[in-house]
Amino acid sequence: MSVFIRQCQRKACKGKTCKHRHYHYDFWINGVRYRGSIKEARTRDQAEQAEVRIRNEVFEGTYGTRRKAAPLFEKFVHDTYLPWAKTNKRSWKSDELRCKTLVKYFGEKRLDEISTEMIEIFKSSRRDSITQRGNRLSEASVNRELEVLSKIYSKAIDFDKVDRNPCKKVERFTLRNTRGRYFTRAEEARLMSVLTGTLAHLRPIVIVGIGTGLRPPSEIFNLRRSDVDFERNVIRAGTKTNEEREIPIGSAVREVLLELYNRDTGSEYLFVSWRTGEQFKEIKNGFRRALELAKIKGACLYTMRHTFGTRLGEKGYTAYEIMALMGHKDIKTSSRYVHSTDGRKREAVESIWESSPHKIPTNGVQPSL
Repeated sequence: MSVFIRQCQRKACKGKTCKHRHYHYDFWINGVRYRGSIKEARTRDQAEQAEVRIRNEVFEGTYGTRRKAAPLFEKFVHDTYLPWAKTNKRSWKSDELRCKTLVKYFGEKRLDEISTEMIEIFKSSRRDSITQRGNRLSEASVNRELEVLSKIYSKAIDFDKVDRNPCKKVERFTLRNTRGRYFTRAEEARLMSVLTGTLAHLRPIVIVGIGTGLRPPSEIFNLRRSDVDFERNVIRAGTKTNEEREIPIGSAVREVLLELYNRDTGSEYLFVSWRTGEQFKEIKNGFRRALELAKIKGACLYTMRHTFGTRLGEKGYTAYEIMALMGHKDIKTSSRYVHSTDGRKREAVESIWESSPHKIPTNGVQPSL
């Protein structure tokens, strides 16, 4: 028999014997899995008798809709999930990209055949994989793939294709809760100095990115003429949740936006490619080249946004003010930028001995810093 007792998952009942625990059954017939709870059973004998009755109903074809096997993972992703994502998610392109990896791994299996153990094996193999650039795939990227996989199962449950989500028991990798890489003043100066010639089109993007904290590239490239209010010196930006926020603009950003606004491109978007005359889509290669010329390592497009948040924290603005300007939904995300930078930490340590009555002994010659 395949009858067992499942521990109650309610927080108040963890580790206790409670009335919410029920007998469950789990068996396969002709490649189809049947599982559920037997709430009316009070003893194991009653549960086993109920399971026999359910098995007979399956053979007789009277056991609800569970007679129909779940669809193949690849078919459900292409026919159901991705069309739903294109209609309902702004990040559907990212989902489409990650689904290619998921389909390559799980595509030939039915949704109800994929177990938690299989997903754990997938998680480990992806963590050890190498990207096209020769780098090890980051744990954050693996987490994003697991999130998409979990969302696929959530929609499969909504559409009555399966009755469980095997991703729920798969733990995500724990990431370091850091502020992220930001540009120092010296790095910013070096970067701006190389944005000439064929890289000149990146200069206004960098100025707006550092000066407003807009999410690159989506929020920057989606700026329209109607989003800029030069009378009030503010721009309206749409967030990932489709909620708009207003961001004040300084003189440097205003000058750049005014120049872009006055260009006769025939497009409603401000950031338009001079080659195609259409809205910018991607600048990763050009930006990577600019970083190499400026001899800046460990930075990316998002470093502009982190620089904006970090400098707000340096100036003493609160997490709530940073939250409003950057469009965060969680105050914890904004609070990371309030932490002191390396320079501020050094100043704080050096200030301990300022005006101190004690004389710190030295040996004369000090090593260079």
